[in-house]
Amino acid sequence: MKIEVNTHSKNMLRMAREHPEIVVMSADLGTSCEIKEFHEQYPERYFSLGIAEQNMCSWAAGLAREGFRPFIHTFAVFLYRRILDQLEMSVAYPNLPVVFMGFVPGITTPGGVTHQSTNDVGVLRTVPNLAIFDIGDATEIDGVLDMAYNYNGPVYIRMLRKEVPRLFPSSEPMQFNRARVLSEGSDITLLSSSICTEEAMRATAVLKEKGVSVQHLHVSTLKPFTDPQVAEACQKAAIMYAGEIVEYGTAEHIFHHTSHPYTEGLFGSIPNLNRKVDRLTPIPGLAPDPAALPKGCKFAPRCKYACEACSAGEIPVVEVESGHLVKCIRHASPGKEGGR
Repeated sequence: MKIEVNTHSKNMLRMAREHPEIVVMSADLGTSCEIKEFHEQYPERYFSLGIAEQNMCSWAAGLAREGFRPFIHTFAVFLYRRILDQLEMSVAYPNLPVVFMGFVPGITTPGGVTHQSTNDVGVLRTVPNLAIFDIGDATEIDGVLDMAYNYNGPVYIRMLRKEVPRLFPSSEPMQFNRARVLSEGSDITLLSSSICTEEAMRATAVLKEKGVSVQHLHVSTLKPFTDPQVAEACQKAAIMYAGEIVEYGTAEHIFHHTSHPYTEGLFGSIPNLNRKVDRLTPIPGLAPDPAALPKGCKFAPRCKYACEACSAGEIPVVEVESGHLVKCIRHASPGKEGGR
């Protein structure tokens, strides 16, 4: 696996050569956001607004109205938490082509809690007209600026910086609202994005050695989230995993009952998840054999399988300890309503 350095800087310079209307804006983080070289080569198209992100967003809206294509650069946390009002009212509402380059997204920042953008996707999915792209490797950095430019509207990009691996062939750029199919399988459906994809690829290889087939999709467009490949993949497997959430059950249950700040509302946007199954099929090497469970285990009929007695008629989400179920999202104990 090849490691690329300062990939965004090189692509920002390329975009500047191809599109003279592009301007770059910084909130006093030029070096940290890989636009120092842009400043050196195109000083007349570089605007440093200082630590005043709200003002920078308003400037960008005005420049966009005059025909420029602003690319705002700062840390991700400052592009949705601090400037949400300006982003919504000055940029998204009039549907202006402003690109928000959010660096060190999620918990990739070394700056601690104050710099962690752990709920950016959940917040920004509610903003009208705004597209959200999540970068997974250097190849996607190569292509995301073109995709954002061609979107011709407001875009938020969860950008990686400095040393970034090249996981995907450089000849296969990212596509708008189109996931990458990294492996085919029917035991587990795995959806990943950003830096989680590299780890997920390693996990998929280990599972394959154990005889578990994984349908692994790398998702880089988080809004819109209407890629039919995702719905099709979720119909295939008994176990689905997305982001930091592990849930066992039907596709319908997972996509309409998941609640997490990173993905809030994300899965509910997938149409046509009408699959119903009666029980979860045990996966070799992962699910326990009922015959091997402790004698007299009152949960034995339901361990890592469907809840036959579930009054809601749906497969529960379970937590398993020492080979048998210890908690159910539908029932605190057999036959009683409960919760987590």
